[in-house]
Amino acid sequence: MAREDASNLREVKSRDGIAILLGTRPDEEVAGVADHVLLVPETIPELQPILSVVPLQMFAYHVAVRLGCDVDQPRISPSR
Repeated sequence: MAREDASNLREVKSRDGIAILLGTRPDEEVAGVADHVLLVPETIPELQPILSVVPLQMFAYHVAVRLGCDVDQPRISPSR
């Protein structure tokens, strides 16, 4: 699987993209291609998505703030 991931990351890099890797343990082949590596603790498979979503949400928040989005007033809100 790591070989396919490294190939996908190289494709992103060839299109001038920024590759950010989220994983539980460092993989030298894939990490060598990525611009940034975010590591989360390894746990049982049932809880892994919960641990993974926290850094992804923080990343999305900080990207939105840097882009000048008002994170306290989302564009789409339920109309009740």
